[in-house]
Amino acid sequence: MNLADSGRRGCLAVNTAAEIGQADAQTAAHVQRMFDRTEAAFEAAVIEGQSNGELARSADPKAIASLLLTTVVGMQGMVKSSPDTDRLHRVVDALLATI
Repeated sequence: MNLADSGRRGCLAVNTAAEIGQADAQTAAHVQRMFDRTEAAFEAAVIEGQSNGELARSADPKAIASLLLTTVVGMQGMVKSSPDTDRLHRVVDALLATI
């Protein structure tokens, strides 16, 4: 999706985190809530995957959710600076092999 955006504006939450960081407490809190909600959705998906046998039950769902969030956030930055689809595919392949 981000590669299809010719302006490569990226994700509002990721852009805000990178540009404002902790300089504005209220904005940082909004970004953190967005990241928390996204991570919670990932955790729910991991738990579902574990319960239906798609993912190993031995993995910590919270840790995997954090890994997924961090990977997505990092990939957002990569797309903005260098849309190297081969690199992005390697990242996704490695992530999926890990979980």
